Amino acid sequence: MQSTQSATSTDTTIIRTGSDGRLLHTGNLQADETPVQYLDPGKGKTSTGYFWVIHGPRCGIKGDILYQWHSSRKAACLDELLPDYQGNLQTDAYAGYAAWADR
Repeated sequence: MQSTQSATSTDTTIIRTGSDGRLLHTGNLQADETPVQYLDPGKGKTSTGYFWVIHGPRCGIKGDILYQWHSSRKAACLDELLPDYQGNLQTDAYAGYAAWADR
């Protein structure tokens, strides 16, 4: 597992369990994003960022997980998380996932 780092508004921090290379070659993934309050350096107040989670379930075991920090919830974050992914993506109803899939 990579060491974790503090995240600022301009950082993207990746925390991996398993291999994201293996993860992106599966046919079925699950995705979600969770809001996290963080101190935005220089502003003296908190902002909302997001931990994006990609889970690749595998039969009989827990599967692989990719966590990635972004300061926004834009569909463009998925481009970095899932470059060239062509399989099924199970998500909630957040419109960003549909916008990403329509690209």
